[in-house]
Amino acid sequence: MTHLFLYALALFFLSQSAALAKYAAVAPEIIGTWRLLLAFLFFLVLATLKKQLKNLFHLQKSILPSLFLAGVFFFLHLWTFFYASQNTLISHTMILFCLNPLFVAFGSWWMHRTLPSKKLQLAYLFSLMALLLLMHETHHTTNQTSSLLGDLSAFLSAGFFAVYLLLSQKCRKILPNFIFSAGLYFSGFICFFLVMAIQQDNWIHHPNKAWLGILGQVIFSTLLGHSIISYLMKHLDLNWMATGKLSEPLMASAVAYFVFQETVSLQALLAFAFTGASLFLLLISSRNRIAS
Repeated sequence: MTHLFLYALALFFLSQSAALAKYAAVAPEIIGTWRLLLAFLFFLVLATLKKQLKNLFHLQKSILPSLFLAGVFFFLHLWTFFYASQNTLISHTMILFCLNPLFVAFGSWWMHRTLPSKKLQLAYLFSLMALLLLMHETHHTTNQTSSLLGDLSAFLSAGFFAVYLLLSQKCRKILPNFIFSAGLYFSGFICFFLVMAIQQDNWIHHPNKAWLGILGQVIFSTLLGHSIISYLMKHLDLNWMATGKLSEPLMASAVAYFVFQETVSLQALLAFAFTGASLFLLLISSRNRIAS
């Protein structure tokens, strides 16, 4: 029961990332710069205390470019996710981001040059229908252009997140956890900082709510959410955990309703149903492949 409670808590923390980005109400590069800098410093301290820094001198030189590239795609994922959170409904952002396992599966098939099964082809069709439903709803909003870009940004965020996961597999096998996290967040921080330096004149002087939103991103999304999920991977079934991620849009939408007065339409519910069906087909296909 303790593990299930922790898992539910972690899902709630992770589901509020979009709401915290919207609450901060500053540019994505500002949120990302300070969130990843603070996260990097935290994991650097942990790596130092655990005496993992000495392992850097014994690493294969080829792993560092892979780690940096994973950080670049992590930056792209976060930037598009933050942009989507601030320009479309939070329910749209979370539903579309839930499609990231399909992107991971597609990347795996592309690398191994194998064609997806009929179940997976149907899963991709369902995911496309979910996207079209949400974009059709967005088409009738007041700020149509911005909201459509937000929907597309959420869809791209799922894709970038999948590429980050695929690139980080090699790094996770070689690097200690704290070193990997510190390196990933440092790489992402560099990317965010460069964008902020080019796009923004104001780096520090922001309203208190902006800093509260950024701090919430660090504490809840990064340190608590991701850390608890990583811990529970040793104790819970991964397929079951992946399925449980479908609860995130529901929890995010519930908070958005009370905080931002965002309502969930019938089209959004249908899109959520199509997303759930596509991930269910992916789960079935994965189990069949493992069994064979």
